[in-house]
Amino acid sequence: PPELSGIPDGAIGISTSPILSWNTYPDATAYGIQVSTDSTFMDSTQFIINLNNLSDTSISLPQLANLRTYYWRVNAKVGIDITLYSPIRRFTTKTATINVSSPLMSWATGFTYKLKWNTIDLSGNINIKISIDSGRSYRMLKENISNIGITNITLSDTLLSNTADSCRIRIESYLNNIIYAETDAFSIVPGTLPKSVRILTSIPFAPKPTKSTEYKLFGLPGTVDTIKIGDLIAGTQRNDWRIFADNGAAENYLVELSRESKFQTGEGFWLIKKGNLELPQYELQMPPLNEDATYSISLHTGWNIITNPFDKTINWDVILGLNELPTETKIYSYNSTFMTSLILEPFKAYYFFNDANLTTLRVPYPFGKVNLKKKSIPSNWKVQIVFENDINKDEYNFIGISPIAKSGFDELDGYKPPLFLDQGFLYFPRREWNQEYYRFNSDIRQTLGEGQVWDFEISNPRMSNGTIHFIGIEQIPRDYQAVLLNLLNYNPINLRIINEYTFQTVNRIMEFRIIVGNNEFVDNEIKKLLPMSYELGQNYPNPFNSLTSISIKLPKNSYVKLEIYNTIGQRVKTLFKGELPAGIHTFNWDGKDDDQLPLATGVYIYRLTDRENIIQTKKMLLIK
Repeated sequence: PPELSGIPDGAIGISTSPILSWNTYPDATAYGIQVSTDSTFMDSTQFIINLNNLSDTSISLPQLANLRTYYWRVNAKVGIDITLYSPIRRFTTKTATINVSSPLMSWATGFTYKLKWNTIDLSGNINIKISIDSGRSYRMLKENISNIGITNITLSDTLLSNTADSCRIRIESYLNNIIYAETDAFSIVPGTLPKSVRILTSIPFAPKPTKSTEYKLFGLPGTVDTIKIGDLIAGTQRNDWRIFADNGAAENYLVELSRESKFQTGEGFWLIKKGNLELPQYELQMPPLNEDATYSISLHTGWNIITNPFDKTINWDVILGLNELPTETKIYSYNSTFMTSLILEPFKAYYFFNDANLTTLRVPYPFGKVNLKKKSIPSNWKVQIVFENDINKDEYNFIGISPIAKSGFDELDGYKPPLFLDQGFLYFPRREWNQEYYRFNSDIRQTLGEGQVWDFEISNPRMSNGTIHFIGIEQIPRDYQAVLLNLLNYNPINLRIINEYTFQTVNRIMEFRIIVGNNEFVDNEIKKLLPMSYELGQNYPNPFNSLTSISIKLPKNSYVKLEIYNTIGQRVKTLFKGELPAGIHTFNWDGKDDDQLPLATGVYIYRLTDRENIIQTKKMLLIK
């Protein structure tokens, strides 16, 4: 018989498309080969190939099954004679893995769902089976289909009559069904929905609202496109209630609606009213579902206020998967402050940033149970920054270091929901990430290195005093400094000693900087901010009515005076006199003289002097 070569006898982990070879046989005119899963070669149904008249001394086999043992032998034809078969050799192909995504929510009969999986080294096609009895038995859903990682599964109405809570989907190798993977247990329910559902709710509002923080994000579930706002909310607009939509623009985004305006299915609003909103007998008309058991909410670009169109809570993770959005895409609820949410509840609304420019957002009807799975993000450290003024807190703001962060904007960096009316907000201005929607509530970076600098701004239209709280400073490595700088009042704050900072608001938008780094890095960053010369800034605002701010820049420690004069040269106010360290210093003037008496409308002159010289003089206008 011919002598075999190539793959040694008993080899394991062999490719599923191997090449079998043998040595040339003297004077051979052809060769024959048999490959079988039967070591005796007696069962013809187990033959993979049984060929004669091969001219070559090797053959490439078609796709074989994973993790299976094959036997092979070769003979040779010399003239009219045929040799004995060679001694049998065997080899075992390499194994393969299958991973299948588990449904996060229940499935319903009569609807079509996407099933996703991935494989490593799997040969051939796959089968898809289903069990509705905790894996005791399986029935075939799809047989011998292409291994492309995704398929649609339609569950027949005849599959079950009652809810089955321990269902599993199995994906197995068509060539070797001992290689398979299964989903986690999930529920399958009958997919018949009522046309309407009677639900009730009571949404609390103050009897006499006085602050913008008493607004709520509100949405009406069900098919509501024919319902006028005035049909649902009693009273007089602007006196008893106000309601706003968001048009998605980067600025001027709030649009006030009237009692004649209609609700939109899936769209949410800002609402405030006198007294609770009582809906004791609300007849929810069920929105028509698509074939995949979803309803499509219309979207515009930018920020959208969305609401749950159904009568049951929905898991946000499921919506992300259906719409193929990044897993870190967030929605924000509101209760005097914005916070991320994992669910959509009926009658509540949520801000969603349409970064993917979707035209619709598919929202699945929540058949069965909601399984919340909160993801943890690996991080070296993360610091929460909370801004608080006289009426509200803005709590969801973060800086930090994570090994999975990327350079620039990534899924760890969240967009800031739109600033609302007169409330104070803290945000990271990053126009290099998005020129139009440039406000972000987090800036997570990959490495700290010698140090990093984070700039942030605070919008505080009320011009009230503010406090910034820093939570988690102790997570920063101990050999690094953490310093806060108010860029209108040069005075580094050591955040390891003081974890909150109270300041006087002198501009509607105040700028701050956090420096985290080793001693040399922090010192160099602070030195960059030192003025190169003396400078008296123009007051802001100008003209002003009740309060204005004046900044001075000092290149070194200096004795200075900042004084205000009227147009005939009389000094009316000394804002400051004394020693100041190098840096930027800001002072407020309330339009009163040294005796705290209000001054008249007119032009006033303010000047900065040192011990001997007038450094700079400027004008401002006080209007009463």
